[in-house]
Amino acid sequence: MAFVCLAYILGLLATAIPWGLAIVPVLLSLAAITYPTWRSRWKLHAFSRKHLIAAGCVALLASFWYQLRIPQPGTHDISRFVPALTDRSVAVQGVVEASPRMTRSDRRQIWLQVQGLDPKGIQLSTDPAQARGKLYVTVGANLGKDLYPGAKVTLTGKLYLPQAAKNPGAFDFQQYLAQEGSFAGLRGESIQVPPGQQPRWGLWQIRQRIVRSQTAWLPHPEGELVSAMVLGGKAVDLPTTVKEDFRRAGLSHALAASGFQTSLILAVVLALTRRFSLRTQVMAGGTALAIFLGLAGVQPAILRAVVMGAAVLVGMALERQVKPIGSLLLSATLLLLINPLWIWDLGFQLSVLATMGLLVTVPPLTQWLDWIPSQLIPAIAVPIAAYLWTIPLQLQTFGLVSPYSIVANVLTTVFISVISLGGMVSALCAVVYPLAGSATAWLLHYPVWALLAIVRGFSQLPGNNIAVGTLPLVLMLALYGAIVLLWLRPNLRRYSWAFFLAGVAMVFLPAWQAQAQLTQVTALATSPQAVLVVQDRGKVLLINSGDAATAEMTVVPYLQSQGINQIDWAIALQKPNPDAWAALRKNIAVRNLYVDSAVDSTMSQQLKTQLQAQLKTQLKTQLKTRLPSGQTQVLALAAEARYTFGQMVMQSQPTGLTLTVRNQPWWLGRSRVQPSAHSTPSKVLDPPVIASSTANRLPILWWAGGAIPDAWLEQWKPQAAIAHGKRLNAQVEYTLKTQKVPLHWLPQNGALRWQPQTGFTTFSGEGSEWSSL
Repeated sequence: MAFVCLAYILGLLATAIPWGLAIVPVLLSLAAITYPTWRSRWKLHAFSRKHLIAAGCVALLASFWYQLRIPQPGTHDISRFVPALTDRSVAVQGVVEASPRMTRSDRRQIWLQVQGLDPKGIQLSTDPAQARGKLYVTVGANLGKDLYPGAKVTLTGKLYLPQAAKNPGAFDFQQYLAQEGSFAGLRGESIQVPPGQQPRWGLWQIRQRIVRSQTAWLPHPEGELVSAMVLGGKAVDLPTTVKEDFRRAGLSHALAASGFQTSLILAVVLALTRRFSLRTQVMAGGTALAIFLGLAGVQPAILRAVVMGAAVLVGMALERQVKPIGSLLLSATLLLLINPLWIWDLGFQLSVLATMGLLVTVPPLTQWLDWIPSQLIPAIAVPIAAYLWTIPLQLQTFGLVSPYSIVANVLTTVFISVISLGGMVSALCAVVYPLAGSATAWLLHYPVWALLAIVRGFSQLPGNNIAVGTLPLVLMLALYGAIVLLWLRPNLRRYSWAFFLAGVAMVFLPAWQAQAQLTQVTALATSPQAVLVVQDRGKVLLINSGDAATAEMTVVPYLQSQGINQIDWAIALQKPNPDAWAALRKNIAVRNLYVDSAVDSTMSQQLKTQLQAQLKTQLKTQLKTRLPSGQTQVLALAAEARYTFGQMVMQSQPTGLTLTVRNQPWWLGRSRVQPSAHSTPSKVLDPPVIASSTANRLPILWWAGGAIPDAWLEQWKPQAAIAHGKRLNAQVEYTLKTQKVPLHWLPQNGALRWQPQTGFTTFSGEGSEWSSL
């Protein structure tokens, strides 16, 4: 059975690679053919050819099952109507599916089951009243406060189709909605609720009752934190700043309802019912798990924990000992049978890996830590085991290391346990009598305050997140191979220190070597400000930051995925945004910031004043601003001057910058300064600068997409042109096409990368891969 479960999971994992549908069955078939040879050599007498053939069939069926379960829009899905209704206000009727939540952009999120569409006079080929499907809706924070699951509403706004990620490391909104079974969104402007509706009873009412009770007597955000630790972060609107502090401290798991809460619930219920019959205990435990699942919501990690808890209850009912690893494997397989798409859900993956670590690594760690008081051993062994089994996947996904994570987990284990247990007692009291729930939650004030203080302190420490770059798949598998080897071969545990040093070397040495030798220029597809990242042999130059949302959600993730912890030089070439640069400096140090005086001298002075004020505040209250150590020197970028950035040379001119990277010249146009139709190239670009790059190195253009005189293009003879604006000048496009110059329009084609050896590659958005042009 274990072999069949592993084959099923392997078949699902094979869907990530080309021709994976056939690779796993073929490999298992070859194993079956060569069965007599390796069976005697490896002494695996428990397996037969029948096992291998069955495993191959299961893997093949798993791959087919995965393909069948990929969500697709139906014939009358509301996304089918969007192309004919672009930028038009429509009214959508439907039923609210879940309780509204707040997004990071302070808008209210609503999931709606569509039951009709009013195009407001626009003729459509399909009857809009037949529109169905799941719709992602966002409205203003002051709208939809009183909506509840099951409420019938009419939402007015503009429909849109979600866009795939156009930049590496950015959030893929299209993929997120597809995983939820939704293929369209609505920017809501108003909500109409028919009068006379009465909410139907549901577990959402109990959840709402618990949250209101726990937040009544506790100050903000302590009450929300207690509710999140009981019901899960997705069931409560926890402030973004608190979530960010927990993430930076390596404690995000404390806000996710999963195995820890399930274990507490079962332990409390079984302790309270120990005087009753075994049947009563099992029924009480099963009821408690079902209620917890309904309150926390159907999520992969929660389902995995509940299924494993149910396996414990089944073992009790049958009076048989449950094999923990077998129970984990079976529960994961059952959940992946229900929804095979969960195989790529990061929460599900981390939950399974962390549980595996607790099952197989905690026992040897407990023996190794026998020299400390026994009461402290679980608080140390549990976070270490979970960290070891999840860090390779986190490195492969985010490219970040939290050096203080284990220490933070050890120091907060007692507080998390007390708050979780006390929160559950408070939740039970709130269901019976809300005032009692508030009073019980109030008793948790000091533990919650202490937990927040510890988390905030760790999140403000310098170097709390070190970017090493996303780990290649091969290295991630090598790390897990070493961990599994130590688990299966106890005699090798005496060399754990050597394995640890080898793992650290595999993570840091390749990243350090790659940074020292790498030269590349990446043009990110951002709006309204264009962003250019230049990496040259360990030095980093950043052109523009975008707005605050772009800096936080696009620029920072990309820089961290590249293993960049410091920006040596930054240039605000377009209209500067102080909030954006501040958001950038929360995660990555910026040593020198040049503000383009050609944009607006008043704005530049304003930016300089604001940034210098922030830096003065930083020096006085480093912990409060949570900015990385080190100062940022704010300088003015002269209209005509020469700068040397490491081995890069930049010439500032009135209409743009000439940047030379590894003898390759780039012309970076100033979007605010448009050249005159009668201008001559000699007044705009210094010919000696271009000539110094040898005749074979024609310049690369990066500009907003506006007008460029034909004479300039004729003299430059660019090898490629990159437009980052929303509009592309038709005359320039025609001229470039006539000269057979490759043109890449970032808003349409996505991010672009240049390297001296490989030339240009474009971001495909599928699996974060780059493909040649």
